[in-house]
Amino acid sequence: MNVKQDNLYNYFLDSKEISVIHLKRSNILKRLISAMLMHQAGVVSTTDNSTENKSFEIDIEQLLAKLKRDYELNEEENAFAAKLSKKQPFYQLSYEDYFSSPESTSKHNSQIFDFLGVESTQVKSKHRKVLSQNLADIITNYDDIERANN
Repeated sequence: MNVKQDNLYNYFLDSKEISVIHLKRSNILKRLISAMLMHQAGVVSTTDNSTENKSFEIDIEQLLAKLKRDYELNEEENAFAAKLSKKQPFYQLSYEDYFSSPESTSKHNSQIFDFLGVESTQVKSKHRKVLSQNLADIITNYDDIERANN
């Protein structure tokens, strides 16, 4: 989205001095709901449990409109990533896989260090998913969302 917004396609395609790490959310619906919930919660990142045990309601019409837009953006992103992977050193990983466990994060970090050609080091992160709970447990109208998405 940022590449499109700032019209940076050619910069990335033509640059001779960059390597690209493409961190991608695999599930468009979960990515969108997560963004909407972060907006409602007013929290983008956290190191504590400040968002646990909260519940939210999602505006379904707004969700469906944004989902259509995000699906189109995702298709553009995939096409651009395919072009970019042919022109630049390119490492792609999914957000869901990267943050699935501390072991997975550590494994990917090691692969990223190798990709960049730098010495591997143990990285400690305080990053926590802001909304790590099951969405059905925190969205009060989750059943309505499932029906609308089918």
